[in-house]
Amino acid sequence: KAGKPVFVEKPLAMNYEQLQSVIETKAEHNQALMVGFNRRFAPVSQEIKKAFQNITEPLVVNIRVNAGFIPKDHWTQIQEIGGGRIVGEICHFIDLMQYFTGSEPVKVFAESIDTGNEKQTSEDNIAVVVKFANGSVGNLTYLANGDKSLLKEYIEVFAAGKVGIIKD
Repeated sequence: KAGKPVFVEKPLAMNYEQLQSVIETKAEHNQALMVGFNRRFAPVSQEIKKAFQNITEPLVVNIRVNAGFIPKDHWTQIQEIGGGRIVGEICHFIDLMQYFTGSEPVKVFAESIDTGNEKQTSEDNIAVVVKFANGSVGNLTYLANGDKSLLKEYIEVFAAGKVGIIKD
């Protein structure tokens, strides 16, 4: 409202009402607004984007995140404070999919595990499929129940006989 550009560390909002307030304020004041998604600015991400820039067919983006266990009482897991991992961390990978595809999501399907393990947050182990307006598809598997000796992040981009890979 002060007429200045705004940089917001993610998440932009914790719920729909907060998001509506941001949308209304942005529309009213028309100032620059950017959310702090960092992976699209990594040099390797920019190299992959450049390598796929002239491809006219849809992309398939596979992202596997071996995030590791965080206790349920950790601040990031408290919905009102940290938003949980979907809001606080998975958003980075959805943004990266959007960056690579150059398109907006039009459909999302997600499933998390069902567990009787009282120490584990089911939503920390989730598979997400995102369909994009340009026909691209993104697959995200986000895990908290994996072995820490495995790479934390493994990202693949496929299209037109090309493959881009990011290992951690």
